[in-house]
Amino acid sequence: MFFPVWRTRHDLDFDVADDIDLGQTAETFVFGNLHCAFADNVDRPGFSSNGCQVVSGAPRSARRGNAPETGLWARFIGNAYDGVPAQSAFTYLLFTGTEAAAAADDTTGTMARTLRFGSSGDQVRRAQEALQGKGFDFLEPDSTYGRDTLRAVIAFQRREFGASSADGVVGPNTAGALGLDWAPVTVAAAAAPRPVADDEGSGVPADWIAAGVAITPGFEVAGDP
Repeated sequence: MFFPVWRTRHDLDFDVADDIDLGQTAETFVFGNLHCAFADNVDRPGFSSNGCQVVSGAPRSARRGNAPETGLWARFIGNAYDGVPAQSAFTYLLFTGTEAAAAADDTTGTMARTLRFGSSGDQVRRAQEALQGKGFDFLEPDSTYGRDTLRAVIAFQRREFGASSADGVVGPNTAGALGLDWAPVTVAAAAAPRPVADDEGSGVPADWIAAGVAITPGFEVAGDP
């Protein structure tokens, strides 16, 4: 299964200045990963990412004499696996601080509609047809936001907004530039957040912990322009 990967080689954050790896052909498989950094912080020699998301700390491994995980990686392992009996896989959702704040502060019960890689349905088809009308003839409307749709959206955003706003996400601004009617979506009320751990020695603000915020250091993704 193909999945696009943002490659951050020149600095330590993820943003639209990074290269997006779409592979050379439709058969090319590219991927990123989520793993420990093998270091306590980004200042340690040898720290790198090249597109993967990394969490500070060290793993349990034979090279370390099977010593326990350390740092925030230990917390991640504990929350993802140890806290849920018999769990070997989990759903992982990543949000920017802006997106999380918008969801937390919303009192209307609605949120901006967005389409991104992996989305499907009538809204995707409408976006694909609009992109065709903007000159992206290679795109075949199929109601699935795949590689070609992502390539077309990024090219359109670069043309309309500039490279600094080309994130591959169709939100209200991109939809407006495509001439699409973009109504917000109604969201169900969320359960109250619960604390996930104390903040002793983690460097994470206590109010973030109390709010149940999932912390992943050094990772940013630009929102829809």
